[in-house]
Amino acid sequence: MRLRAELEPAVGAARQARELVTEACARWELPDLVGPACTVVTELVNNAVVHARTSLQVLVQRRGDGLAVEVSDGSPLLPQPRGTTASTTPGGRGLLMVQAIAAQWGCTPATDGKTVWALVSPMLPA
Repeated sequence: MRLRAELEPAVGAARQARELVTEACARWELPDLVGPACTVVTELVNNAVVHARTSLQVLVQRRGDGLAVEVSDGSPLLPQPRGTTASTTPGGRGLLMVQAIAAQWGCTPATDGKTVWALVSPMLPA
């Protein structure tokens, strides 16, 4: 099971990606993943829009009781988490948020760019 969207690097791309994730969660009856998966896809798409500035593809796939979210773009530059960022510095926390929310995340280089992916799983009760 998968859903895919081709997006342009423009205002509204992250909203379209969130709509795709929301649709996937509704279709596959994963309501608890809507919030975390939307946050992850927003950060990945915004990074692609700001840094790659190429058209991008968003792919959402069901993985067991979770989701795999992938954002592919045409830039060969691999994402690098910035580490600790001062609270007064705008931006720079996207990948830190992805790290905090996703069960796993990573980047796969390709001949025509890269794919940044994240696995979003249900939270286990404490």
